[in-house]
Amino acid sequence: MPVSSPPAGISTEPLDSARTPAPIIAFALLVLIAAGVLFWALPARGQEAVEINRLILRVNDQILTLHDYEQRKAEEVNRILANPNLTADVRQEQLSALGKQLVKTSFDEMLLLSRAKQMSIIVTDEQIDRAIMQVREEQGLASEDAFREALAAYGMSIERLRKDYRREITMREIVSREIQDRIDLSEDALRAYYRENADRFEVPERRRIEEVIVLSSSGLDDSQLRGVAEEILAATADGTSLTEASASFRDQGLVSEVLDLGWLQREELGEELRAAAFAAPVGGYSEPTEARGGLHLLHVFENEPGGKRPFAEVQDEVRSRLQNQSFGRELRSYMAELETQAFVREDLPAEALGFRALAGTVENEVDALDLLTAPELPEPEIEVGEVE
Repeated sequence: MPVSSPPAGISTEPLDSARTPAPIIAFALLVLIAAGVLFWALPARGQEAVEINRLILRVNDQILTLHDYEQRKAEEVNRILANPNLTADVRQEQLSALGKQLVKTSFDEMLLLSRAKQMSIIVTDEQIDRAIMQVREEQGLASEDAFREALAAYGMSIERLRKDYRREITMREIVSREIQDRIDLSEDALRAYYRENADRFEVPERRRIEEVIVLSSSGLDDSQLRGVAEEILAATADGTSLTEASASFRDQGLVSEVLDLGWLQREELGEELRAAAFAAPVGGYSEPTEARGGLHLLHVFENEPGGKRPFAEVQDEVRSRLQNQSFGRELRSYMAELETQAFVREDLPAEALGFRALAGTVENEVDALDLLTAPELPEPEIEVGEVE
């Protein structure tokens, strides 16, 4: 049976260890239901082990059996086949990679849980209570009865929910402890990132604009439309507002209401109006410009020039970006270290061989709180057992 080689990386996001995971209840339940009860005890001493429950993966004191794997695979196959949003190609792609994906997810989890045990990380009942209470508050499940009914609707018990939270918090705690200290967030590091990624902090010029349209649907010919526009422009010369200057024509159904377009960048305007809007003087008006609906008169209230935002203004954003980018890199390195130091034995089904190739690369930047703020259906997970 082969010994493992280092993975390219995983996509677990960093977490502030002081925060309690707060996925929405539907997400939590989906995770739990998807995971299933997959831990099966090793056969008692002297008892003959049947083939279906043989060990297919061991990482230190963590184990995965063939039974666990096959049960989870069957559940995931049913889920993929029942998903109406998948195209035939995507469905086949997911089915083809399923064996490798199941083992890859389990393998990464086993590495983390084993390391957590080595570090004597203990998740308290109070931490789990807080996590569950946060979910209940978010979902408006104030009473115990309402909460248990919500769980029962998914065939889930509070005991299983607590078990899953304990495992999740344990993994997040080990990642937080081991990775955060590796990340350099000193001011020198922040300023270096700011200099090297200047384009990320550039802001384009923008203008606050209002407009009125001399309507082509009014029945006027081109020269008459332009005449109305010129009269409105002339009326604004003494400081009269666009609304007042166009009022008499609006009463005749010749012009639109004055529209406040707000702050706009060049690319947010149509091609016809872009040049006119940014050629007009601040506080002044554009030339009548033909575009959709008729002749447009644009009034420019204010202008904000583009340029690079100062470091002091974006320092918090720089810190967040650098932390997320560094986390992905350090996490890949950390998981590779765990694997090289681990006792690993494999006897995998054929379709799961080569699971490490699915590790891929972590994006340069990930949102450290994505899993909390915008939870989605997670990648397949397997609950792993532990060697007694």
